[in-house]
Amino acid sequence: MPKIKVNNAETGETHVIKIGYGANLRKALGYTEAEVYKGVNKFLNCRGLGLCAKCIVEVEPSDNISPRTMFEDIHKVGPDQRMSCRVKVYGDISVKTAVQD
Repeated sequence: MPKIKVNNAETGETHVIKIGYGANLRKALGYTEAEVYKGVNKFLNCRGLGLCAKCIVEVEPSDNISPRTMFEDIHKVGPDQRMSCRVKVYGDISVKTAVQD
């Protein structure tokens, strides 16, 4: 089972969670106390459909997650950032959340 170290950029909180191989990152973080969204975006988002790009996170290493998707290209997500709703986890990673205004 992959292990995820989650660091919230807004609050500084750190969580470590274990998820199933190939699990969706946004859904996995939703079952924990780790916050994906910053501020009001917790309530104003597309609920994981890939339409709003408010769930942007920074993930390392990128070798342990799925490749970038068309949605991330459309929203012009930075090279070191990913939309958590489009990420599947295949190994241990470190995630920085709450980076999108």
